[in-house]
Amino acid sequence: MPRKPLRSLLRVALRSSKPRLARADGVTLVETLIAATILVFGLLAIAQLLGVSIKQHQLARNNEEASRLAIAKIEDLQKLDFAADAAIQITPTSPNSLTTNVANYFDNPTPNFTRRWKVKAGPTANTRQVSVRMAPTTGDTSAAHVFTFTSIVRQW
Repeated sequence: MPRKPLRSLLRVALRSSKPRLARADGVTLVETLIAATILVFGLLAIAQLLGVSIKQHQLARNNEEASRLAIAKIEDLQKLDFAADAAIQITPTSPNSLTTNVANYFDNPTPNFTRRWKVKAGPTANTRQVSVRMAPTTGDTSAAHVFTFTSIVRQW
């Protein structure tokens, strides 16, 4: 007789110690909807991140192109004769050739950019201080930034 109550106690103890999911027959509709909602929000976040990533990649590409074009212009100006070539002559103070298009001090190397430069007398004889500004033609700073490179060039 004493064994019977012990067995029934063990059955009750084992039955109550099982986790709820082990006893469940399946996943309810509410649980499925909650999981689907979490999945949708996660996918939307990833899609927005992808859009931002593509935009930043394009910005970096345009900025790289602008810096390459500015450096190329400084190298071209470096090869010119200070006494004869108009593009390397000291720029008049008004109007500012970095903000407006002044004859002999701007060009459009690509449809995306306007390249302007300003030439000042250098710190020593036979040198010039050259500033090259790259500005996007669209005016949209999210496509490319406006920036200026300055260098000292020497008469060869």
